[in-house]
Amino acid sequence: MSTSKQSSIFAKEIDWKLTHNILRVKDSSELTKFYVNNFGMKRVKTYTPSLPYNVDVLGYTHIFDENFNKASDALPSSILLELHHNDPSMNTPSLVNSSPSKIYWKLGITLYDANYV
Repeated sequence: MSTSKQSSIFAKEIDWKLTHNILRVKDSSELTKFYVNNFGMKRVKTYTPSLPYNVDVLGYTHIFDENFNKASDALPSSILLELHHNDPSMNTPSLVNSSPSKIYWKLGITLYDANYV
């Protein structure tokens, strides 16, 4: 059996879903607070590579079972939210879309029980 097929079977057995969203934002501080306070995400990584923008990565350091208990024997979740943003010193009032944008954000959130939430 190929490694790819084994990986696919393993991912199905543990119900993994690869979710990685990258958003370009003007200022990540408010969005970071929102996802940390409302969705329990943690700042997984923050780094500033030699690029003209910074990157904040948010995610979960643990996963929950269907009863919202921490699943101690599971690997950390693969759900990541990556926020790309300019250094605050580069933010100016002129930093806006040049025309009406046809781009929108769509994030998927998996819930065990929507009524419970």
